Amino acid sequence: MLLMGLLIGGGLYVHYYLPPMYKPWAPLNLENPVGPFTEIKIAKLANDPQMCHSVLDQADIEYSVLPDKAAGSCELENRIELDRSLYPYSASVAAKCSLVTAITLWEREVVQKAAELHLDSPVAKINHFGIFSCRNVQGSRRISQHASENAIDIAGFVLKNGQTISVLRDWPKDSPESDFLKYVHENSCSIFKGVLGPEYNNLHRDHFHLDLGPYNICV
Repeated sequence: MLLMGLLIGGGLYVHYYLPPMYKPWAPLNLENPVGPFTEIKIAKLANDPQMCHSVLDQADIEYSVLPDKAAGSCELENRIELDRSLYPYSASVAAKCSLVTAITLWEREVVQKAAELHLDSPVAKINHFGIFSCRNVQGSRRISQHASENAIDIAGFVLKNGQTISVLRDWPKDSPESDFLKYVHENSCSIFKGVLGPEYNNLHRDHFHLDLGPYNICV
């Protein structure tokens, strides 16, 4: 009886008092901090557009649903375009719904915190090199995550005071801007499956590649 009571009591404690980010069964909530199951919860959205839209709706993220389409040999599905989130972007953010969801969480949990820790001015805009490219990974026969709009390449940031931070220019420096970029790079790995930066290879010297592909890599 004592063992049964402990098991029931422990189960009730976990259900009612454990923070949501530590509950693998709890649905993703973009207002919660990142936890050990965040990547898994985002992955569940990849093939469930209704659930993905619901997560964004609950966080008051504005978006437009885009039709599925074929672009050359690439099939693009479960797509949305980000209309308004924490930051504007240098170009349209049209991608798989799950990737957009990850991006909006990354804005608050990684970019905003990095600026508060390392910079004197908040971020005002994010510059990116693009999302869709129907191609293989360079030098490989593997299909790129860009071919399914499942990756974004982040080139830099514009601050509210007008300063620009560039991955290419500022990553190698010993400066607050470099510290900011290194914080963003490292902590992006708690949200995205694939995170590649300037130390991965020369092709990534000027951007962070962020994707929700099948492989865990953080370099």
